[in-house]
Amino acid sequence: MKSRVLKIIMIAFLFICCCRDKREITVQLSHSEKESSKIEDSIKDDTIVVDPYCGLKLKKSEAKAKAVYKGKVYYFCMPDHRDAFLKSPEKYIKKEE
Repeated sequence: MKSRVLKIIMIAFLFICCCRDKREITVQLSHSEKESSKIEDSIKDDTIVVDPYCGLKLKKSEAKAKAVYKGKVYYFCMPDHRDAFLKSPEKYIKKEE
């Protein structure tokens, strides 16, 4: 009987320690992800943007890919367009303006 109680206490102690560590990790992650959450929030937005590669107008929420270049987020209708953009972004930024 005493060994059962001791096991239960040990399991409870381990569980409490593990949960506390997970909360600390979650807090640390949430602080480090503030900038990426801004991008995620903008994806939910239905603002119309232009894919700089092909010129297609689309909603941010419908974009299939995105990239950040010089602090600006660019949205693309296809991942291939993002990849081509990242190879020579200045070419497509000039085209966009």
